[in-house]
Amino acid sequence: SSTAPDTSDPASVFGLSVASGDPSPVGVILWTRINAEMWSADDTLLFEVARDLDFQHAVMTGEIQPTEFNAARDYTVHLDLDGHLEPGQVYYYRF
Repeated sequence: SSTAPDTSDPASVFGLSVASGDPSPVGVILWTRINAEMWSADDTLLFEVARDLDFQHAVMTGEIQPTEFNAARDYTVHLDLDGHLEPGQVYYYRF
């Protein structure tokens, strides 16, 4: 019998970490790459954007389908938030 991979260490899932880039006054691109051995056709990737480090004041949450970050896409995720954020604010994000 097989066991589920241990995902308690974020580096085991996100070996290249997570990043943001290409900022605009009202958005940013969030990026990450899932380690290939952690990808599963049955698992969605959740994301959250919040105004606070504790993620108590979420401004956006969602799911990314596994077909959007599979082997054909080198297990990478590019999430375009342009037009979804307010200018002059600090945001925190996580996958």
